[in-house]
Amino acid sequence: MPALSRTGAAAKQYKARVDFTESVGGRSGSGSAEAEIAVVGGAARANGQNDFAGANVKGKIALVTGPGMPGGGSAVENAYAEGAAGVLVIGGATIRYSPIPRLQSATIPTLVITEDVANDLLAASGKKVSDEQAAVNARRADPNAPDSGFDVPTVVRMSVSLTPVHDVDAFNVVGLLRAPDPDAAKRAVMVGGHLDGVGTDPDGSVFQAANDNASGPAVVIEMARALSAAKASLRHSVLFVAFAGEEEGLLGSEAYAAQTSDQMKRAGTRQTDVCATPGGEIASGRHEAVARDQLERRVDRQGLDDAVQVERKARRPREQPPRQPDAPPAAGSRLAERPVVRQLCEVPV
Repeated sequence: MPALSRTGAAAKQYKARVDFTESVGGRSGSGSAEAEIAVVGGAARANGQNDFAGANVKGKIALVTGPGMPGGGSAVENAYAEGAAGVLVIGGATIRYSPIPRLQSATIPTLVITEDVANDLLAASGKKVSDEQAAVNARRADPNAPDSGFDVPTVVRMSVSLTPVHDVDAFNVVGLLRAPDPDAAKRAVMVGGHLDGVGTDPDGSVFQAANDNASGPAVVIEMARALSAAKASLRHSVLFVAFAGEEEGLLGSEAYAAQTSDQMKRAGTRQTDVCATPGGEIASGRHEAVARDQLERRVDRQGLDDAVQVERKARRPREQPPRQPDAPPAAGSRLAERPVVRQLCEVPV
């Protein structure tokens, strides 16, 4: 598990998934650091703006309070270039991010912390996060305004420990309900939902995944049951797909598209993801985008007609929201798993 604590006379241990979480990918990776804090606003350094001005970042832990700046570059990458030993970024700390990351050869530990934790770490300076954000905005509006960066004598200890990536087997499960007319059967609509959840943390905590996404395959199974009873009236075939590896970066849908798209002349898709949210919807999601892109490339090469018809809707908030703007996709401590997705079976329904 990642760790974060404040040392010294007022030592304090913060709690993972409550006060902070790890961010992994790009420049953010394994490592540990123990140093004082350098507050660097949005950590932007471009177009004549320098949020690092006023702070001595080298060898310290950079605290990124925001606001960011369009074109200001990656906060973590900029802090690394300034010599930071680690980075703390304010954001959603209760999340355990999951997609498999791509790491730089040299990395520093990066944690996403709550604003309350950031204010706690800033207490020795007499300032709050809101004060720093106001100073950053003032500096960007007026280059003659005081520098927004500053150092805080509070010493922080942080660590992120990752295990090597290795292959594991994962399986898509596919059911095919054929339309009774042979010509109509060549035209298919896909209904899918991913099988996997986020899993467990190294401390044994279990992410139950009832909503994200046991609810999805449950809807797919019920749709298969209902449509099977009306098979004689089907005007096209229906594919039911339970995808693996979604939480690692849509690996199951990519594997499905790569292995089966040559057989598909026409297809519509419906993704079931996070369906148990009160007032939620069954909405097209990211799997469709992957399948569509894969299929359309094959359409271009092979001249297939009407290969993909996709309905797009905005997805509901998930248990794992999009990555932090300053941090690449993160996998937390789950880097040990990199599924190799295989098609398990095609089962007539």
